[in-house]
Amino acid sequence: MKNIFKTLLTCTLLLSMNALNAQSLYYGFGTGYGHSAAPNLFSAYDYEDISGTETSTLKKGNGSFGRGAQLNVFAGLPIGNGISAELAAAYLYGFTSKSSSNSQGSGSFSYSSDDQIRSRTFRLMPSLKFQMGSGKTTPYMKAGAVIGFGSKLIMESSGSSSSQFGGNSSNTMKMEFTGRTSLGFSGALGLQFELSKKLHFFTEVHMITHSWAPKRSVITEYTNNGADMLPSMDTNEKETEYLNKYTESDDPNAPDKELKYFMPLSSIGLQLGLVLNL
Repeated sequence: MKNIFKTLLTCTLLLSMNALNAQSLYYGFGTGYGHSAAPNLFSAYDYEDISGTETSTLKKGNGSFGRGAQLNVFAGLPIGNGISAELAAAYLYGFTSKSSSNSQGSGSFSYSSDDQIRSRTFRLMPSLKFQMGSGKTTPYMKAGAVIGFGSKLIMESSGSSSSQFGGNSSNTMKMEFTGRTSLGFSGALGLQFELSKKLHFFTEVHMITHSWAPKRSVITEYTNNGADMLPSMDTNEKETEYLNKYTESDDPNAPDKELKYFMPLSSIGLQLGLVLNL
């Protein structure tokens, strides 16, 4: 699969470079909204009622972190028989996903938490465009690859607890997941409308199948009852590395280690934009 991605990207880059001075080269930009596709459940907290006296309500988030606004710019080169090679640079501004938990136990104990998670990522998207016809309104389809880089997932949590024995407390935390490139697929069905010989408008249904495994996470903010707790935390409490395999370590000055896992960034949505023919 990796060889397919490399071949498609290499061919698209070579075609774009060879066509820098060609009259058939075209440029464009598009923007739109992507809705969750291939969703996953997520939540930062789960409860286990050991005593049998605790009742809990959990509202887990259900979706993909690929939901959000998308912006891309692209260049393309016709290579014959209605087929063009394109290379797009895209940015995903992920919308916030939410989950919450509430627990009520014996001794007037209660705990509640709310989590908000959002994504940001850059993408290179080499693809082939298959245009059907050459009239003023032309249908087309695209198929290609997605190469994600500079990805970031930001999670903000807030919690509060109360008890007749321990009083009230509240805490907030902000954590950022970063690192690693990722691969996926893209596809689109659209219509292109001729506004003039050099300017076209397009609208398309666009689908991206994409997941990402972060390399590390860092707690960048942590407070308890308004007090900043970061200075008193060890490195292994603030930082985590996600690996294919690891050996346990109790070194407080080294990042904690966990097994690598993937986060969903897939989406399906509507995009529109303009194409300029040189």
